[in-house]
Amino acid sequence: MKLFIFVIGLFLAHVVVQGNSNIDERSQECMKILEINKEIVSSFVVNSAVDENNELAVKYFGCILDDYFTDSNELIVNEEYTSFVTTVFARYFRTEPVLVRELAEESIQICKHIKADAKDKTAVRITNCLMKTAEELKN
Repeated sequence: MKLFIFVIGLFLAHVVVQGNSNIDERSQECMKILEINKEIVSSFVVNSAVDENNELAVKYFGCILDDYFTDSNELIVNEEYTSFVTTVFARYFRTEPVLVRELAEESIQICKHIKADAKDKTAVRITNCLMKTAEELKN
Protein backbone atom coordinates (compact mmCIF):
# COMPACT_ATOMS: atom_id res chain seq x y z
CA MET A 1 0.00 0.00 0.00
CA LYS A 2 2.83 2.41 0.83
CA LEU A 3 4.31 1.64 -2.56
CA PHE A 4 1.02 2.46 -4.26
CA ILE A 5 0.73 5.76 -2.38
CA PHE A 6 4.27 6.54 -3.49
CA VAL A 7 3.39 5.87 -7.13
CA ILE A 8 0.30 8.10 -7.02
CA GLY A 9 2.33 10.80 -5.29
CA LEU A 10 5.04 10.45 -7.90
CA PHE A 11 2.46 10.69 -10.66
CA LEU A 12 1.06 13.87 -9.13
CA ALA A 13 4.51 15.33 -8.56
CA HIS A 14 5.52 14.51 -12.11
CA VAL A 15 2.44 16.25 -13.47
CA VAL A 16 3.01 19.29 -11.29
CA VAL A 17 6.78 19.61 -11.49
CA GLN A 18 8.44 17.72 -14.32
CA GLY A 19 5.89 16.49 -16.79
CA ASN A 20 6.08 16.72 -20.53
CA SER A 21 6.15 20.41 -21.31
CA ASN A 22 2.56 20.33 -22.57
CA ILE A 23 1.33 18.51 -19.50
CA ASP A 24 3.40 20.69 -17.18
CA GLU A 25 1.99 23.84 -18.75
CA ARG A 26 -1.51 22.39 -18.59
CA SER A 27 -1.04 21.47 -14.94
CA GLN A 28 -0.07 25.04 -14.12
CA GLU A 29 -3.07 26.34 -16.07
CA CYS A 30 -5.41 23.94 -14.29
CA MET A 31 -4.08 24.88 -10.86
CA LYS A 32 -4.64 28.52 -11.75
CA ILE A 33 -8.15 27.87 -13.11
CA LEU A 34 -9.11 25.83 -10.05
CA GLU A 35 -7.24 28.19 -7.70
CA ILE A 36 -5.24 25.42 -6.05
CA ASN A 37 -1.56 24.81 -5.30
CA LYS A 38 0.85 21.84 -5.31
CA GLU A 39 0.05 20.98 -1.70
CA ILE A 40 -3.64 20.64 -2.51
CA VAL A 41 -2.83 18.53 -5.57
CA SER A 42 -0.70 16.25 -3.39
CA SER A 43 -3.61 15.78 -1.01
CA PHE A 44 -5.78 14.19 -3.69
CA VAL A 45 -4.55 10.68 -2.80
CA VAL A 46 -6.85 8.92 -0.34
CA ASN A 47 -6.50 5.23 0.54
CA SER A 48 -3.90 4.59 -2.16
CA ALA A 49 -5.89 6.15 -5.00
CA VAL A 50 -7.24 9.42 -6.26
CA ASP A 51 -10.62 9.79 -4.58
CA GLU A 52 -13.36 9.87 -7.21
CA ASN A 53 -15.62 11.61 -4.69
CA ASN A 54 -13.23 14.53 -4.27
CA GLU A 55 -14.78 17.00 -6.69
CA LEU A 56 -11.67 19.17 -6.85
CA ALA A 57 -9.41 16.17 -7.60
CA VAL A 58 -11.77 15.03 -10.34
CA LYS A 59 -11.84 18.51 -11.87
CA TYR A 60 -8.05 18.76 -11.70
CA PHE A 61 -7.39 15.44 -13.45
CA GLY A 62 -10.13 16.17 -15.95
CA CYS A 63 -8.56 19.53 -16.70
CA ILE A 64 -5.03 18.17 -17.11
CA LEU A 65 -5.98 15.18 -19.23
CA ASP A 66 -8.80 16.77 -21.23
CA ASP A 67 -6.74 16.87 -24.43
CA TYR A 68 -6.33 13.10 -24.25
CA PHE A 69 -10.04 12.36 -24.59
CA THR A 70 -12.37 12.33 -27.55
CA ASP A 71 -15.79 13.95 -27.47
CA SER A 72 -17.19 10.48 -26.82
CA ASN A 73 -15.13 10.21 -23.61
CA GLU A 74 -12.51 7.77 -24.92
CA LEU A 75 -8.81 7.97 -24.11
CA ILE A 76 -6.60 9.01 -27.01
CA VAL A 77 -3.49 6.88 -26.83
CA ASN A 78 -0.72 8.72 -28.66
CA GLU A 79 3.04 9.09 -28.32
CA GLU A 80 2.82 12.07 -25.96
CA TYR A 81 0.52 10.25 -23.54
CA THR A 82 2.55 7.04 -23.72
CA SER A 83 5.78 8.97 -23.10
CA PHE A 84 4.23 10.68 -20.10
CA VAL A 85 3.15 7.38 -18.53
CA THR A 86 6.55 5.85 -19.36
CA THR A 87 8.37 8.70 -17.62
CA VAL A 88 6.22 8.35 -14.50
CA PHE A 89 6.84 4.60 -14.39
CA ALA A 90 10.60 5.06 -14.97
CA ARG A 91 10.84 7.36 -11.98
CA TYR A 92 8.78 5.00 -9.84
CA PHE A 93 10.84 1.94 -10.75
CA ARG A 94 14.06 4.01 -10.68
CA THR A 95 15.17 2.92 -14.09
CA GLU A 96 15.51 4.20 -17.61
CA PRO A 97 12.33 4.90 -19.59
CA VAL A 98 13.32 2.40 -22.27
CA LEU A 99 13.18 -0.38 -19.67
CA VAL A 100 9.60 0.40 -18.59
CA ARG A 101 8.17 1.46 -21.92
CA GLU A 102 6.58 -1.96 -22.44
CA LEU A 103 5.08 -1.90 -18.93
CA ALA A 104 3.60 1.53 -19.62
CA GLU A 105 2.20 0.39 -22.96
CA GLU A 106 0.68 -2.76 -21.40
CA SER A 107 -0.86 -0.73 -18.58
CA ILE A 108 -2.33 1.77 -21.02
CA GLN A 109 -3.81 -1.04 -23.13
CA ILE A 110 -5.44 -2.57 -20.04
CA CYS A 111 -6.82 0.73 -18.75
CA LYS A 112 -7.71 2.66 -21.89
CA HIS A 113 -11.21 1.18 -22.17
CA ILE A 114 -12.33 2.45 -18.77
CA LYS A 115 -15.13 4.98 -18.95
CA ALA A 116 -17.22 6.96 -16.53
CA ASP A 117 -20.15 9.28 -17.08
CA ALA A 118 -17.83 12.27 -17.61
CA LYS A 119 -14.32 12.87 -18.97
CA ASP A 120 -12.96 14.09 -15.66
CA LYS A 121 -14.15 10.99 -13.80
CA THR A 122 -12.78 8.81 -16.59
CA ALA A 123 -9.40 10.55 -16.19
CA VAL A 124 -9.33 9.69 -12.48
CA ARG A 125 -10.39 6.08 -13.06
CA ILE A 126 -7.74 5.59 -15.73
CA THR A 127 -5.08 7.16 -13.50
CA ASN A 128 -6.02 4.80 -10.67
CA CYS A 129 -6.05 1.85 -13.05
CA LEU A 130 -2.61 2.69 -14.45
CA MET A 131 -1.06 2.82 -11.01
CA LYS A 132 -2.74 -0.40 -9.86
CA THR A 133 -1.85 -2.21 -13.08
CA ALA A 134 1.80 -1.12 -12.92
CA GLU A 135 2.04 -2.49 -9.40
CA GLU A 136 0.47 -5.81 -10.44
CA LEU A 137 2.51 -6.22 -13.63
CA LYS A 138 5.82 -5.53 -11.94
CA ASN A 139 5.21 -8.42 -9.53
